[in-house]
Amino acid sequence: MKILARVLTALLAALLATMTCFGFADGLNVVRAARSPLQWVAVATEWLYAIGAPVALWLMVRRDRRQLPALIVVAFAMTVTAILAPVVWGGAGWSVGLISGIVVLVVMAGLIGGRAALQARMRVRQSVGSDSQ
Repeated sequence: MKILARVLTALLAALLATMTCFGFADGLNVVRAARSPLQWVAVATEWLYAIGAPVALWLMVRRDRRQLPALIVVAFAMTVTAILAPVVWGGAGWSVGLISGIVVLVVMAGLIGGRAALQARMRVRQSVGSDSQ
């Protein structure tokens, strides 16, 4: 149980670090290229996850209770960006954007939810173990 929680935490941390790098690197380029309102929404959500990801990572390291809301904001921003980017930048259809967003949502929900569930389960086991002593 503990190993799985650590693996999910490591995967989530790696994803957050990667999204920070790509968000800032690509965010600078798309700001200059944005023309339509939906492109500006995509730019805003990309910057939101680029800034929110290191904050969420920092809260995870500190084991701060505010990490879950921060992770949810980052997941939301990543999902919206994944829906919009293929459509407004790549010229793909909305079905492609929707599939992209669903994939991001499932991955983020799996990592965040799975990690939270495992950590809660470990806390319960620790409290039960300390009560019996």
